[in-house]
Amino acid sequence: YSDIVGINEAIDNSFLTIYPNPANDYLMINTQSINNDEIQIFNAFGQNVMIVESLHNVPQQRIDISQLPSGIYFIRISNDVNNITKKIIKQ
Repeated sequence: YSDIVGINEAIDNSFLTIYPNPANDYLMINTQSINNDEIQIFNAFGQNVMIVESLHNVPQQRIDISQLPSGIYFIRISNDVNNITKKIIKQ
């Protein structure tokens, strides 16, 4: 019998930068990973408000967020190796 119900794994997300934050009309995503499979943006209620088609083999991607209302959002970038979520603010 064990009380362990989960394992905290350290994920290195230093390969990822998202700017500007806070943002107005667009976000730039810089990543050393060349295999982004999925980029999703969620609102503060956890509702998926945007799915972005990722560009493979491109280390920098621009995402148009001009249609989103001002507020706090979470961007999740996931592939077969990593699943990273970061907070962004839309002005």
